[in-house]
Amino acid sequence: MITSAAAPRRASSLARVFRVSVTDYYRSAHPGPADVLLLVEVADSSLAYDREIKLPRYARAGIPEVWLMDLAGYRLAIHRQPTENGYAEVVAADELSAIALPLGPDTRRILDLTGLFIG
Repeated sequence: MITSAAAPRRASSLARVFRVSVTDYYRSAHPGPADVLLLVEVADSSLAYDREIKLPRYARAGIPEVWLMDLAGYRLAIHRQPTENGYAEVVAADELSAIALPLGPDTRRILDLTGLFIG
């Protein structure tokens, strides 16, 4: 179960890790799909819509990796390798204590997400 302090305020929220530092605070342009390394979709009651509608759109836009967090089912699905028809690789993250961030071949960061799903 998600604690009230950790629970998202909306059915879905996005978290992005950008390739470059934006020094002008988006005055000249907003980030596009090519700037996004990771998009996190948090789903409570919106799981079917997120999986069937939003994820194919992200894939068509070329977002390289999307994490779909199923709050009700206590699951994290990692979607990689975008195609015109969706993601070619979908992996269920069984071990939430060591999730690798997609920062490139020379940079490795591991997240411990066990605190997100308390139950």
